[in-house]
Order: sequence, then structure tokens, then C-alpha cells
Amino acid sequence: MGFSSALLFAFFGSAALAAPQASCPSGFTYTVALDTCLSSSTQYGTWAQANLFCSQHQSSLLSIHDDDTNAQFARLVFALSGDHRSWLGLQKDAKGDYAWTDGTPLDYQNFRAVGSGDCFYLESMGSYWAKADCTVQLTYYCSTTPH
Repeated sequence: MGFSSALLFAFFGSAALAAPQASCPSGFTYTVALDTCLSSSTQYGTWAQANLFCSQHQSSLLSIHDDDTNAQFARLVFALSGDHRSWLGLQKDAKGDYAWTDGTPLDYQNFRAVGSGDCFYLESMGSYWAKADCTVQLTYYCSTTPH
């Protein structure tokens, strides 16, 4: 069990680790509580670097669709990185619309009027989303569907 896998185990307990029917690509760890495979290491980069890295690994930056997932990711991001901010896969497009990089609908929102820019991060201390300049270097995690 790698360092990040051990942290996931400590954070979510035994139920967080791979269930027999779920498998993740190399470098990802399955979390039952979120029903997703998350990248197993903390990365830092600009939003574009983060998005490119995730795309190159057939995954995407985090997308959040409900309160529970938002709270789970907020706790997990802080537990894994010790950082309070992590990029989300949400960006304002050229038309001014918000879109998730994984193509899922924007069916849940937790924005706070904090910051400026066209990219969004999860502020784990308050479990809210804030705007940032896309060139800021923040932690990020990639997510993909288990096989």
C-alpha cells in the first residue's frame, strides 16, 4: 500500500480501498465513499497543466455534483496534501458559461464570491468553490471511473 493509499485508508477506513469488483488504472486508488478512482499522488501546477496531466492519464480534474461529494473531497484534499486549495475541473468558457472538463452537467454549485479569474478551486477549510487566476499553482487530483 503506497503512501497515498495509506492516507486514503486512514481517512476513509477499510471501506475506502478497492472493492473486489472495482479496478483503477496504475497510479490511481479506488475510494468506495466517492465511487471513483483518484490519482494517488499530490501534484501542483497551473489549471492548464493540471488539466493536461489528467487528460494525458485518461482522467479529469475533480467534478462535484452534490453536498456529500463536496464535503468528502474537501476532507480528502486536505488530508492528502495538507493544502487548503485544490483545482476543480470547472472553468468559465469563452461565452462566460461554466463547464466541467469531464463533460458532466453543472448540476450542483457551491460558489463563494472569493477571488477573481476563470478557473475554480475547492477551498477545503470552508468546503466552497472560489475563483482564481488560472496561472496560480495549486494542488490537483485526477479522477476517473473504475473499470
